[in-house]
Amino acid sequence: WQGEALWEGVSSDARTNVQRHRDRSLCGGVFVKMSAHIPTATDLSHVAACYLDFADRATWDKQVDGFRTLHSKEGSDVLYYTMHVPPLSDRDFVIFHAILRHENGKGVLLYMRHADPSFVPHTRAVRACCYVTVVEITEHPEGGASIVVTAAVDPRIPFLPKWIVNALVPSEWRKNVAEVERHCSKLAAAGARPACTA
Repeated sequence: WQGEALWEGVSSDARTNVQRHRDRSLCGGVFVKMSAHIPTATDLSHVAACYLDFADRATWDKQVDGFRTLHSKEGSDVLYYTMHVPPLSDRDFVIFHAILRHENGKGVLLYMRHADPSFVPHTRAVRACCYVTVVEITEHPEGGASIVVTAAVDPRIPFLPKWIVNALVPSEWRKNVAEVERHCSKLAAAGARPACTA
């Protein structure tokens, strides 16, 4: 599902790009690939920390929070987290989560997929499904960091057509990239060495 012919463009600008899978029958129809170049992020550990330092992430990420590690062993975890989607009810997820380092140390890959929802009793949030999400953080050939996110997620919004959900992705991605860039700048200014990426 990574072949370029399988994806069609949705939105593109100087720094971000969003594509969706041509096969609308897969994963409930919300299957996208998003990429970004953050030229100011010269330390990949800062970018990785934006995704992996859950306690710090809760201080600036207003959409995804409430991370709990249910089980952890050698870089493979079972996680629970909540996604805020106002004005709708919150969505929550139970996922398997694994971290892989690039063999030459110039990047990291985060892999997530749906776990048995019975690991966490139902809450007031709607239990959504992350079929798969892959986050690749690498050095960009022009300097800075490259982020590529491939995601197949069912937010379980039965009354909202999937084309509308897909249409919201580019603006949300741009906002997320801007937040990651701001936080990386803050970490760089503080000379931070995130423990989660050691």
